[in-house]
Amino acid sequence: MWGDESINEINKILLGIVINQTIEIGVLLILGDLFENRENSITTGTFSEMPKGAIWHLDKYRTQLGV
Repeated sequence: MWGDESINEINKILLGIVINQTIEIGVLLILGDLFENRENSITTGTFSEMPKGAIWHLDKYRTQLGV
């Protein structure tokens, strides 16, 4: 009746874990960019801008943006 995937989704909801494919894609884009540009980030020590694809995927999940 219940598949393994649906049981995993129910467990995530009960534990308060809110990760879907869109969030996973955004995080993977950020990690890929950090890995690709790791030499530059080590020398400067700053993270100047997120990849545009990650911003596009994650922007709708931002809350309490402030001023």
